[in-house]
Amino acid sequence: MGWLLGPIVALWRKRAGRPDAGARLAVHGSVRLLLTAALIRIFALNVDLPLTERQFWSVVRVGLLLIGGVWLLLLLNRFLERQIQGRISISHFGESVALLRLARRVTDVLIVCLGVLVALGYFGVDPTAALAGLGIGGIAVALAAQKTLENVIGGFSLVFDKALRVGDVLRLGDVVGTVDQIGLRSTRIRTMDRTVISVPNGQISTVNIETLSVRDKFWFRHVIGLRYETTPAQIRTIVKDLRELLARQPEADLDSVRVRFLRLGAYTLDIELFVYLFATDWNRFLEIQESLLLQVMEIVERAGTEIAFPSQTLHLKDDRVSQPSRAEVDFPTVAT
Repeated sequence: MGWLLGPIVALWRKRAGRPDAGARLAVHGSVRLLLTAALIRIFALNVDLPLTERQFWSVVRVGLLLIGGVWLLLLLNRFLERQIQGRISISHFGESVALLRLARRVTDVLIVCLGVLVALGYFGVDPTAALAGLGIGGIAVALAAQKTLENVIGGFSLVFDKALRVGDVLRLGDVVGTVDQIGLRSTRIRTMDRTVISVPNGQISTVNIETLSVRDKFWFRHVIGLRYETTPAQIRTIVKDLRELLARQPEADLDSVRVRFLRLGAYTLDIELFVYLFATDWNRFLEIQESLLLQVMEIVERAGTEIAFPSQTLHLKDDRVSQPSRAEVDFPTVAT
């Protein structure tokens, strides 16, 4: 029979000292089953068999066709999964693998169920009752696993909307960290403390996600507080020098440069520095910011003033006023 052909050929090739050729001639089990079913069909058509034997071989042939067909479809489904995985970019690989695995398993279950339904229909069993039972059971399972389904659907929405990617640095509520893995039920985030937090996908899909790693510019904004002893001329010089400093910065977005004398504060005279900086990452931005702040301190020092700190000045005034002395008046006594 067909299922014996492959092992016999492989054994003969191995004894003949040609295992490679035998490997090339190896036939998968699903194909062997389909070939065997075809041979049984040819045999039944060309040989005059009694009715009982003909029915027996017909049942065997249909069984082999169903098993081989389902097996072949499962192999094709796995092959398609591997092909799609090979075309996925590295940036989307982590989250896509889990979804592909889920899609493959769901498809495998559907293929097996379809094969069972075809088999039941061939043997005269009405699958309507079974389908109705599966529908009621599916509703019960869906109600029992409501939270799990919510997380799975949330995982699908996160991947398809591209809200999260493995390697993204994000702020999720009070948590700041890097996305390590996007699973079907939860997403793992490695925090700045190097701990791992697993957040359910259903919860992530309902909150605001701030992705820090996709910033095209970094916001540089500081308020420089000067002492109240600073003169208007010194303020004009400082503002002018600060504008020139930001305009000379290679990483600065020149359209966003703003330096203004902002307000008369409670303790300080405030000057605002505002500019967007082009930087590759957060560490580079901190390096540029450090250099700019040091130069700001030098500009303030050259102008002859100082950066203020919260302080209060108490002025005492002597308001002593001389009060006239009270005169004593004698009233005459009237005799009665």
